[in-house]
Amino acid sequence: MAIFKSFANQGPKTPQPIKRGRGRPRKTEQAGQGSEPSTQIVQSPTVRTTKLLLPVNKKWFYAGLVLILAIIPTIYFYAQNKNTEKKLSDLQNKSQSPSTLDEVVKQVGKLVILPSGEQPTLATVSDVAKLQSNPFFAGAANGDKLLYYNKAKKAILYRPSLNKIVEMAPLNSTDQSSP
Repeated sequence: MAIFKSFANQGPKTPQPIKRGRGRPRKTEQAGQGSEPSTQIVQSPTVRTTKLLLPVNKKWFYAGLVLILAIIPTIYFYAQNKNTEKKLSDLQNKSQSPSTLDEVVKQVGKLVILPSGEQPTLATVSDVAKLQSNPFFAGAANGDKLLYYNKAKKAILYRPSLNKIVEMAPLNSTDQSSP
């Protein structure tokens, strides 16, 4: 009830003048402001600002944004591709190195007697699907090593992951030059 009493003690409110224009009340009459006593001459400065063509600028902004969003992943994946290619070439160079050949010959030498006096040729099976037509490679898998002895006419297919010989076969090559 105390709230209603505080409002009741206030007297009648005086009306506020109506604000015009920029929130300021109308000025009262001053001398020399115009020909009529109730008019006033107000000159507002006319400043012309050129509006930017927003639709054109928005189009360029979005085109640039799309371009940037396309370039960033392209650069990232290009760098990843180059890194992978480098690793692959290093791996291929490592698999063809003489130390790898000696290591494979040493491992196969523990499992079977190898021909002496000859350095074999080492090959790695990389695509089994291409070799399925040859019965020698029927049990081959990607990553298997092939030791090829040309003078002894032997081929040995070795699987390093299992440390087992998958296949051994003599080679029957027909030379066209000998009668």
